[in-house]
Amino acid sequence: MGNMRGDFTSLFYQDREVGAALRTRPGVKPLYILPGHRIDLKFALQLVLETCRGYRIPVPLRKAHIAANHLRISIEQGK
Repeated sequence: MGNMRGDFTSLFYQDREVGAALRTRPGVKPLYILPGHRIDLKFALQLVLETCRGYRIPVPLRKAHIAANHLRISIEQGK
């Protein structure tokens, strides 16, 4: 696997390609991408790269993580 954005290494299980380790930014840990229902690996990789705008993880996942942390903190402070 290269160290540049978009570089990936295929992941295999029992001689079948099941996903990929994808680099979304230079020099950061890769994300492990597995295609979902009715989506192939090529499109999954493209979609992830298009939604990683300046961050390692896709923007929708990042926003969900931030919202969950805000909710957790507000619940903890309310106790």
